[in-house]
Amino acid sequence: MEYRFVGKQVPGGPGWAIRNSGLMLHGQSPEFMRKDQDFPVSIEVQLLGGTGSGERSTANLCTPGTHVEMDGKLFKRHCTNSTSKTYHGEHKQAEASLGRAIDEMEMLVKQHPSMLSSLTIWPSAAII
Repeated sequence: MEYRFVGKQVPGGPGWAIRNSGLMLHGQSPEFMRKDQDFPVSIEVQLLGGTGSGERSTANLCTPGTHVEMDGKLFKRHCTNSTSKTYHGEHKQAEASLGRAIDEMEMLVKQHPSMLSSLTIWPSAAII
């Protein structure tokens, strides 16, 4: 997969949306969403680009409407940050690194399917 942010934020767009995208790995069916629900219950790899200064990890795990158990610990926060470096600008290095990370993740899962057993997704009480 190749991925990078290009261009500038749309004028008047929300601050949280600057160089913010993601890959939804699993999502709630629209038929089962409440009318007042802003976002589906889902599991997402959040992709963030640098803003020109400061640190901002990418490939974070975001789980709206769910809790995640990793290595025996329950995480209730909306996003769990990765340990990636920050990628400022429109560099090809960022897309190449992310592509390598995804390729390596896919290879590991194919070679060691049991590694997925350490990740458990729990619905949060706020959504159900």
